[in-house]
Amino acid sequence: MSAWGGKSGAEKVLIVLLVLLVLVLAAFALRPQVQDLKVPFEILVPVFAVFSLVHCAYLLGWRHTAAFFAIAAVVSMGAELIGTVTGAIFGEYHYTEVLGPKLFGEVPIVIPLAWFLMLYPSWLIANLMVRGEPVPVSRGFGDLAWRSLLGALVMTAWDLTLDPYMVGFAGAWVWDQPGAYFGIPIQNYVGWVGTSFVVLLLFQAVVGKLQVRPLGSGDRWVIALPLVSYGFQSLGDVLLGHPPETAIVSPFVMGIPLLFAATAFGRGGFSRFAKGEPPIS
Repeated sequence: MSAWGGKSGAEKVLIVLLVLLVLVLAAFALRPQVQDLKVPFEILVPVFAVFSLVHCAYLLGWRHTAAFFAIAAVVSMGAELIGTVTGAIFGEYHYTEVLGPKLFGEVPIVIPLAWFLMLYPSWLIANLMVRGEPVPVSRGFGDLAWRSLLGALVMTAWDLTLDPYMVGFAGAWVWDQPGAYFGIPIQNYVGWVGTSFVVLLLFQAVVGKLQVRPLGSGDRWVIALPLVSYGFQSLGDVLLGHPPETAIVSPFVMGIPLLFAATAFGRGGFSRFAKGEPPIS
């Protein structure tokens, strides 16, 4: 870890902001009921998305961050619009007014932010599980596809406890044809995996040709913050537990990949970061 005094003023601001955002995220995640905080989701989601945006910029730079966010926003919004209008991809559902203003009267504006805020840490976790580094050098299309698929599964694991809560307790959307998993169609999770896979594969294929210009110097504890945020989300799902049966899901579907990633992170040498060289997608 480089000395604090040797960092630029901009990097210090980024690090302080990231730490503050993680603390805020933890405070929200550990509350027994999110609604008790009286913070609407159209404010809550952007606050969490800022963390992923800032951390991505710290690790990869603004160009990669903009590309990641743009791809995630376009693909996820497109999938959601197709889903709500036709019932394809996720199943037949419609959003209520809980998540705020909607685009084209169908999909809340905060939805693309929600996709990105969890896709980014899921991507880092997948990279650590497969290659032992947060941003490994690509070994070809097969490597990109495998890490993208694993990242999509890590992302969808979060939804196994999020969706039952958001539907059954928060009432954020309604399934027109309820399914077998706490009223949620299995097709929904197939759609989550597919959409997440497309986002991650496109991102890695596109940015692989761009020079990385990270805003940070690669301190290991700063790099690890998305693992902390993902862990707090998992713990928050355990505490929320709505329906109560879902409280046992999160420790396994989210906890196991997180533990594997944390173990790989602890063992990783991060040679490029240690040498002061930028990571390469």
